[in-house]
Amino acid sequence: MTDDLAVVSATRQRTGYLRETSIMLGCRFTSVAMILAAPFVLGIGAALAQAAKPELTWAPCGDIPDTECAGLPVPIDYARPGDGTITLRLARAPAVDAAKRGLVLLLLPGGPGVGITEIMGGEMRSAQHVAEFQRQYDVVTFDPRGIGKSSPIKCDPATAPTAEMPMDRTPTQAEFEAVARANAAFIEGCAKASGALLWHLSATDTAQDIERIRQALSPNDGIVSYAASYGSAYAAAYLEAYPQKVKALILDGVVDHSVDFATFITRNVMSVQDAFERFAEWCAQEARCKLHGKDLGAAFDAAIAREPRTRTLLPQLLAAGDHPELGWPALARMLAEVGRGETEMLKKLAATATLSSADDPWLRLGKDGLFRAVICADYGPQRDYTRLAATADALAKAAPRFAWKFWDSSPMAHASAGIGGCAGWPRDAANPPHQLKVGPHRNVRWQTRRTIRRHRSPARSRCGCRSPRRDCCSPTLTVIKACPCPSVPTRPRRASSPIPARHPRRRCAANEESRTPDAAQSDGVNSGRAGGGAKPGGVTAGACAGRGGRASCD
Repeated sequence: MTDDLAVVSATRQRTGYLRETSIMLGCRFTSVAMILAAPFVLGIGAALAQAAKPELTWAPCGDIPDTECAGLPVPIDYARPGDGTITLRLARAPAVDAAKRGLVLLLLPGGPGVGITEIMGGEMRSAQHVAEFQRQYDVVTFDPRGIGKSSPIKCDPATAPTAEMPMDRTPTQAEFEAVARANAAFIEGCAKASGALLWHLSATDTAQDIERIRQALSPNDGIVSYAASYGSAYAAAYLEAYPQKVKALILDGVVDHSVDFATFITRNVMSVQDAFERFAEWCAQEARCKLHGKDLGAAFDAAIAREPRTRTLLPQLLAAGDHPELGWPALARMLAEVGRGETEMLKKLAATATLSSADDPWLRLGKDGLFRAVICADYGPQRDYTRLAATADALAKAAPRFAWKFWDSSPMAHASAGIGGCAGWPRDAANPPHQLKVGPHRNVRWQTRRTIRRHRSPARSRCGCRSPRRDCCSPTLTVIKACPCPSVPTRPRRASSPIPARHPRRRCAANEESRTPDAAQSDGVNSGRAGGGAKPGGVTAGACAGRGGRASCD
């Protein structure tokens, strides 16, 4: 288990950034990881061996080079397995060394909406380090239920929502209710086109699929897996349901499923605001910024007035940091060009950020329906306009340029989750928010990797590095026991504000660091960057506790 954890972690640490086609938070780059390991005890392996192993037939995928695909039948509803099945599409890049075939590393897709193509196809294959992992593992991923070629969700174009939340102000209650009615009609059209599967897309449903995949691939061994963005929700649900079947599990850009949806989205909006402030700091310090010496906020406001698309496009790419093609340099150039009446960079970045490009309109709208069905199954419908409006009004004062994201009802068009997406959802949450129930447990231990990514500005660096283009803090694996060590703030909030406060900076410190899981067990989970998606410079929450050594949270 130690070798599995070290290999996956070390490979991830060599990446200056991780690009993912996640629309959950407009977050394409992550900088925080929680590493979990559950070493097996005697007897567990024998018990796992008794599970029936599903048979897989591998053949070239056809649409993904150098990759094999197979189909795995799973129930639509695990509580009623006789009510029908779907077939999950699995993809495998076999280990280069034949002696290591059968040692599986499972990459869990994020999104929701990401699948095999986004992980194994094109440039993403390199970004996911698939070739490097093939030196030690069969690298496997899959199209989650309702995605790609795993019975993709379809929605009737005739029922596409026409009512939308306003972008420049808080919606009235009448506007909120109109969006809810339009959403309800849309979801009804999706249910008619896609059947019962639409109601079984929660993280717990996918967690059960992951267990079926483990049984098919390595029934006598525990899972070794990496999960980012919304994949961390799938991984956490798996850990909760099958803790003794986890060998090594890394959660990156952790989604916080312990808070309600309004809190979740509020934290995300404040993370976007924080990222914009870091962008402004970078531009003020870097002569290569096309808006160096100018008011970045004013430039953004002017660009929105001239080209409204910039309002929704810029937040999607803020977390890319100083990446020259997708990050702050490109965004500054886009704003400068739009200010001059030019749109070359705007069109280029908009094409990059397109999330649903299927030719079939039923499938294209199906991605929108899929996103809502997953998020709303995990967080529930949004109905209390009065309470939501109070939160949104306070949020508009703290993050006026991005408060629209709180209410947003167009997840595919704007690459943004918002309250409006679950307004009108017709069912209660299938997997309601709760504290993860996995510890204390003799086989679950928690580790944290704390790094400062290359997109962190020098002014914000806590390591003293002078360049944002390198990792100034060497990544380490520190065995910890979770306690409230909050994440990085921007500014204090008033006690009366409904916006969750971000507390003063704290440092996790311990006199014992290790790459082996031999320290105290955890009694819970604290996610990293607020909002469930790591933003530039995020650090994990938690306090350090090395076995036999002193630890502090200061």
